[in-house]
Amino acid sequence: MAQVTNTPHVKDHALWASDYAIKLVNKMYPNNSGEVKKEREIQIELMKSV
Repeated sequence: MAQVTNTPHVKDHALWASDYAIKLVNKMYPNNSGEVKKEREIQIELMKSV
């Protein structure tokens, strides 16, 4: 039962972590929306597997 209740919690962490990844990409590639979009798409695919 604990696993069932924690699944949404884990997805919340995945979402927050993806936001940090986007912040990093923004620092690495300033004003490059293409790189940000590419990273966001990668993060979305990763979250689908959680």
